[in-house]
Amino acid sequence: MPASFALEVYGYPLLGQFLRAMVLTAWFAIETPVFRPAKISSTTGNVVRLAIIAMLAGWIAAAFWPNARVGSLHLVFVAGFGLVTLAVSTRVILGHAGRHDLLVGRLRSLRWAAGLVLLAAATRMSADFLPPQRVSHHIYAAWTWSVSGLVWLSALGKWLWHLENQPKTRSACPRRR
Repeated sequence: MPASFALEVYGYPLLGQFLRAMVLTAWFAIETPVFRPAKISSTTGNVVRLAIIAMLAGWIAAAFWPNARVGSLHLVFVAGFGLVTLAVSTRVILGHAGRHDLLVGRLRSLRWAAGLVLLAAATRMSADFLPPQRVSHHIYAAWTWSVSGLVWLSALGKWLWHLENQPKTRSACPRRR
């Protein structure tokens, strides 16, 4: 990995970005289950998988289109790290609210939020390829990202105010009965 940064510094940015993308892809393929079938399918797990794929796509896009590097890195940071943050925070909120049963099923709100985050990142990335519409794409991406946060918050916000001393709702989780 340090070699990729050295290549960039010494005047080979395309080679450095490409090496970094390949090293990260190989690491994720070997060390994580992201490219293997899931034992239990869950929305949060699928969103994390999608986030890792978006990160890799962003690093690969930055290698192939060095002039659009900033837009490509939006796939890494907005779609990649943003989706990981949404998935993990969804798991934490529902777990602390005692609603483990919701984590097993399909969370439509998280799916919608993830789709909107991906759309926002793709819209931002496309702005670098469409100079006449650049500013409008930035605005569309910002609004789409904001709406995704509101979709997520509107679905999970009620669990944020759940107090520990309140009577818990009956959970379908076998460990919580």
